Amino acid sequence: MLPPDLPSILLTGAPAIYCAGLLLGFDSLMQRRNRALEPESISGHDEAARLLTERSRDVQVSLATSPDAIAEAARLVARRYAWRGYEGDHAGPDSGEHRPAGAHEITFLARNDEATLGTLTLRVDSAHGLRAEEGYPDAISSVRAQGRRVCELTRLALDEESDWKPVLASLFSLAYATGRSMHGVTDVFIEVNPRHVGFYQRALGFVVAAGERFCERVKAPSVLLKLELADLERRLRLEPPPVMQGGSPGFAAAAA
Repeated sequence: MLPPDLPSILLTGAPAIYCAGLLLGFDSLMQRRNRALEPESISGHDEAARLLTERSRDVQVSLATSPDAIAEAARLVARRYAWRGYEGDHAGPDSGEHRPAGAHEITFLARNDEATLGTLTLRVDSAHGLRAEEGYPDAISSVRAQGRRVCELTRLALDEESDWKPVLASLFSLAYATGRSMHGVTDVFIEVNPRHVGFYQRALGFVVAAGERFCERVKAPSVLLKLELADLERRLRLEPPPVMQGGSPGFAAAAA
């Protein structure tokens, strides 16, 4: 279960710095491709806070805990998946309309005053396992066997009219803070369409964990990617948040 004060933990303080770091990272890493960030690329918290204010001041990210919020996220995923020609995977077979807050799937919603801008779900490891294990059981179990704590990112969707960089950075920063501080996550998995592999490699440092396969959930090809959070922190010059007492130390978070 997640601590009851999770929203206040996520929406104040350190996550803003992670978000600004990701914004800087998107711009810098996309320009430099696979070259490492230069020290001057991130000039400190003052610059990070300025950039965050300019680029994402209208983006509010919250946990989707009510049936209405969960349905709102599902509608956005359904619409954007359909536009891409994908099928299903809108809410997940074990989520349900009345999924309680604190379950093994944590859905984030990014909004402004007018519309829903994006959504992302963090799935932590549990008795339900990871959804990506349907197609890639060996790749994920081998990481678990090393004593690593894994999680998966799934059901990412961005509104076509949104400024995607601050929206994506805001969603990823809260997922990062939740996984890292609540569950001690070390490795993140995500399933992506083969044509999106290059972006995740350049912008965030994901590596290919397993090659292309056909994903039955969305009826489209997918590639399994993995990111070590310690590597992301090095690339973006971030200090990892402390693991909070009262989280779920037995959970190994998982993504896709």
